[in-house]
Amino acid sequence: MLSAAAVASTFAQGNVLFSNGTATKESINSSVGGVASATTPANAATIATTYYYALFFSTTATTVLGSSAAEMATSSTSLGSYAFQDSNWTLGQTALGTAYAMNSTAGKFASSVVGTDGVTTSLNNANVGSADYFTIVGWSANIGSTITSVQNFLAGNDGGVTSGYLGESDVSGLITTGITGSTSTVGIFGAGAGFVNPFVIGQITVPEPSTIALGVMGAASLLALRRKKA
Repeated sequence: MLSAAAVASTFAQGNVLFSNGTATKESINSSVGGVASATTPANAATIATTYYYALFFSTTATTVLGSSAAEMATSSTSLGSYAFQDSNWTLGQTALGTAYAMNSTAGKFASSVVGTDGVTTSLNNANVGSADYFTIVGWSANIGSTITSVQNFLAGNDGGVTSGYLGESDVSGLITTGITGSTSTVGIFGAGAGFVNPFVIGQITVPEPSTIALGVMGAASLLALRRKKA
């Protein structure tokens, strides 16, 4: 499902295929907390219909904060658990959600960073031949283009953006990384056990900073009142 690319560096970074296929298309929903209703747009031309995907890996973690299941964001009262919140996971690469192989098929995406072989992506800090677990976080571009922007969004500290799309895949089984031109690389997406499965990038709303501040003030006032009565 992922076609991300990368080059085997002089540091021999591990490579994996980072692109999805027809059987592993990405989906979005049409309401907060709703089920999947459509695939992500094809050949997104505007920020409103563009999605980003960040690939995380770990040599030891089989769960993200205790869960190996996919995570679909909903609202500020249920923000979920993501790999960027778990120190056991390392960010590999971030890929712009464009149409796979630059075609017009909705639900497919490929890395915007293409290596010398045009199909693999090197993982930051991953060694060739290492067996790793993988998970992917996807989000809408109106939130921003980096994991930091997603974190700021969840914290209500993103300049006024209070709604978008966010989701995370399940955790794969162990997948061995390869090196371009030497060891064949494998795709991490697939419909079945051992691979990263398709997931829903769901609508999510978070409170505005002013709302968060009012909530904190209200809680503090209530606590002070209780102490006074006591």
